[in-house]
Amino acid sequence: MNCSKPNVHSASQACFQSIVVLADRFLGWNGGRIYLKNLLTATASINDRPKIVVLSNDRDIPDDVVKSADQTITCYNRGFVTRLTNRIRTRLNIRDSVPKAILRQIKPAAIFGNGLGQRIGRVAIVSNVLDYQDRYYPHLTSDTQLRKRAIQEARIARFADGIVFNSHYSLDDFANRYPSCVAVKVAVPLFAIVSPEELSNDPQTVTRKYRLPDRFFIVPSQLWEHKNHLQLIEAMSILKERDIDLVAVLTGMPFDPRRPKFISELLQAVSSLGLRDRMIFLGQVDRGDLIGLMRQSVGFVQPSLYEGGGLPAEEARLLGKRIVLADLPLQREANIPFTYYFIPHNAESLATAIQVAFEGISIGVDVFSEQNAISASVSRANEIAKSFLDLVKKAVEYH
Repeated sequence: MNCSKPNVHSASQACFQSIVVLADRFLGWNGGRIYLKNLLTATASINDRPKIVVLSNDRDIPDDVVKSADQTITCYNRGFVTRLTNRIRTRLNIRDSVPKAILRQIKPAAIFGNGLGQRIGRVAIVSNVLDYQDRYYPHLTSDTQLRKRAIQEARIARFADGIVFNSHYSLDDFANRYPSCVAVKVAVPLFAIVSPEELSNDPQTVTRKYRLPDRFFIVPSQLWEHKNHLQLIEAMSILKERDIDLVAVLTGMPFDPRRPKFISELLQAVSSLGLRDRMIFLGQVDRGDLIGLMRQSVGFVQPSLYEGGGLPAEEARLLGKRIVLADLPLQREANIPFTYYFIPHNAESLATAIQVAFEGISIGVDVFSEQNAISASVSRANEIAKSFLDLVKKAVEYH
């Protein structure tokens, strides 16, 4: 085996076929890790399915991913030849290699990874395409990165046997761009899953931990430019003028690598408009605490002007909370209950949507609504996982 001592966790599995999931293609950012964990958790609950093997070449596999896989293989190879080969493959935008010994051992029917556009052995390739943010906001991406993504997308169209999109909107975008691509294409919507452990934290205790006021809405997204926080700040200023007593609690990484000074612009805008007591920045918080804050809040606001799917919106669906979203085709397609839409690029519209959505809403957890929402979300996740496995099956047949 190319990796000298792979770390293998196994569970018995009756199915003779298997799917290898390339974890490294999802674990590089928090949204990717949650997406992978949710997909594997839902897939694991389905009977008569292929064995799910999660493979990592570059990093440890998180425990919540390990729990949902039938087998995980962590393989580190830091030899000079391997590092040189990987560097060349990265420059050619061919990032993955699955050791032949592992392919012989696992005998996978398919290999699945985000942005996967290459042949690996004689196995069916299934790629996930999350979004086209770089196409709609090219000024947020370097020219080098734009070229790499264009190459990657063309390779997906050429080599993938199956392609998973988070929406029909993205699927149609890709199909129009690559009309000659004959891969099996299916829209597999995002969904959220919450574990009993994540629900075990008392929401009021979590709120006191962060010294938050009783009445607040939550904005759980990275502090990046296209997330539209500047317009949210304008909307909060308008709500202040209307004497609407609401506080925004913002979580997420307080740094945009594409615009390192952006967080300073946000904080300066908050100060200049006198909103320090109405906008609270917590940064990245523990997942269990985040769920507690979501449950205790009056609802969600996601002011983003572009989303590949939008996990915060799905978490609002999961917990039965109200949410304010930009009126975009992809957001409409998601069809989240209790959604209040605002006109993009319009702070007055955003302020009004927030005011209407949360007016008269009680603080804390509505146990009945939450339990019903979680139950419905479990059924929905199960159906989505089945559609994913159906795509993989069709891709294998096409291959």
